[in-house]
Amino acid sequence: MRKLTIHIVLLAIILTSSACVQHTETRLSQIGDKLTDLPSSWQDIPVVLIDSKTDLEFEIRSSGNRLIKTRTDWYRVNRRNPNYMENVERYEVNSYEKLVEIKARAYYPDNSSWTLQPQDIRRRKIPLSNLVIHRFDIPGYDPGVLIMVQTRHRIFHPEFTGMFLFGDDHPALSRTIALSYPVEADLKFGIENGQDLTINESTITQNGTHTHKYHSKMVTDRWPRSKSPFPEQYYSALHVSFPPSGSRSYTWQELGNHYLDLSKQAFALSEPIKLLGKQIQNTASGDIVDHAFDTIVKKIRYQGDWDGRYAFFPRDASTILQHGYGDCKEISTILKATLASNHIPSSLALVSTRNYFQPIEAYPHLDGFNHTILAQKLGNAPYRFLDGTWSWAHAGNSYYHLIGRTAFVLEKDRSVLVTIAPDKDFKNEITTRSTIFQNPSDGLWKCHGRIDLVGKPALRFYSQLNWRDTLDNDAFAKTFLLNNLGVDASAITLVELSSQRVMIDYISLFQESYLSLGNGGFKLSVPNLYKQEIHTGLTDKRGPVQLSRFRQTDQWEFSFPASLSEPDTFDMPFARCTWNTETESVKRTYRQNSIVIPSDDFQLKKWNASHKALVKARAWNQEGK
Repeated sequence: MRKLTIHIVLLAIILTSSACVQHTETRLSQIGDKLTDLPSSWQDIPVVLIDSKTDLEFEIRSSGNRLIKTRTDWYRVNRRNPNYMENVERYEVNSYEKLVEIKARAYYPDNSSWTLQPQDIRRRKIPLSNLVIHRFDIPGYDPGVLIMVQTRHRIFHPEFTGMFLFGDDHPALSRTIALSYPVEADLKFGIENGQDLTINESTITQNGTHTHKYHSKMVTDRWPRSKSPFPEQYYSALHVSFPPSGSRSYTWQELGNHYLDLSKQAFALSEPIKLLGKQIQNTASGDIVDHAFDTIVKKIRYQGDWDGRYAFFPRDASTILQHGYGDCKEISTILKATLASNHIPSSLALVSTRNYFQPIEAYPHLDGFNHTILAQKLGNAPYRFLDGTWSWAHAGNSYYHLIGRTAFVLEKDRSVLVTIAPDKDFKNEITTRSTIFQNPSDGLWKCHGRIDLVGKPALRFYSQLNWRDTLDNDAFAKTFLLNNLGVDASAITLVELSSQRVMIDYISLFQESYLSLGNGGFKLSVPNLYKQEIHTGLTDKRGPVQLSRFRQTDQWEFSFPASLSEPDTFDMPFARCTWNTETESVKRTYRQNSIVIPSDDFQLKKWNASHKALVKARAWNQEGK
């Protein structure tokens, strides 16, 4: 009987090995068939993703739901480039997942193959982070090699994932996303297809499991983040709202309650926090919120320690105070606790910074947030937002860089998504005044100018000044004026300097703007319109783009009565530029409204051409006519 058992086992091994070989040959044949569809324009791309599949298996458990995510990618090497797939990296986010398994194989033109062994994987934990990097090398990395890489993740906080892109770092001939879940589950999910991909869907129910498959072909690679201000509205993706427990997708309110329950001990009012709150109250000479903000950003250094659960949940306020440092959610947490000790309510708000994916309201999940700020509700007024990571900012303008972004304000039973909007004190203005004169010593035309930055441009100047590599403020100011306003200053005086207002006096050569025809005149192209708000490359973006509310007034003063020729005025729904002359001066006023608009919109293209043409404006000596 024992011999018979051995024979049966050996036969099973032989049959299994034979089946595996046959399956591998079939799969290679399928991949080879897909190579015939490779566009000629893709032949020069170093690596092409031939076939990519993501399998999502949702499990309902009494101890907490799980998501098993398996991704299998087949690559073809077109030309050798070690920056692509020769050195493979796969990441594990240990705050909410465990990387269960990595498999990799390579198939060579001479019919030989290579299989990844566990000992070949180099594992490295990044200090002060929740990331573990798994690295391995592909031997014999040359043109014609087929590479298969499979990663399997067991996610124990499925609420922190929910967006699965069709696009990848490499263009893909074939892309499939499959979602499986028990029939008793009631999940919110759907495709957001901003790229207008042709996506085929199929659904089967088998053995108590629903499986939805979405397949697309010829998916181009993702653009850099800077190309897509609102990538969630452009890139095609499957969105799923996975509940952390139970069988039904959470609402945003329920998801907010869940996050607050996991973080509630962080907001406890300990004696050190009460003492700090009392000190703030006793020393406040104005608005206590402003004073608390200033106190916290001076006491708590912005530094992240995202090990384990602290990548997503804050440490308690007392620990943050004791350490003297914290990341965005921890600075917001200690600010919230300090205000609470003075009976001032506030709430944490999760947000996605510019150019990062934001959540889609129809699918509640926490996958689209990478930043935390504080929200304060004052009666029926809109929320006031404070970002304590901007230690160089004032409480009132610390949120400026987040205007237009979606915030998830966390309040017990009242959590809500809101768009961060400018408050009533928002300023985004530049005023310039240029006196044009002829230097008697050398006969060259020069400009004695003053530039006044108020609100958002002042904050940008001041924050960059604090991050600069040089201690020479004047040198930084010269660079800022040249890069943003086209002013090449030879001398600089900083008259006023704060995060709310910056005033600069300068002297620059104006000779290049001099036109010697007739009695002479000048091109009114310097100062330029402020390049941080008047973007020339918006029409090259992907998806919607955002313009901010902004105003710039420029006045040129001459020593002679001036007339104006070729002024390029325009009046559009979101921007307006006008010119007017007085006896010896010319003034240009540019006004821009806040708007989110498609990058291929006709009006945006017209605006893009119009503000480029402003350099045509000329001021002439009227006495010569």
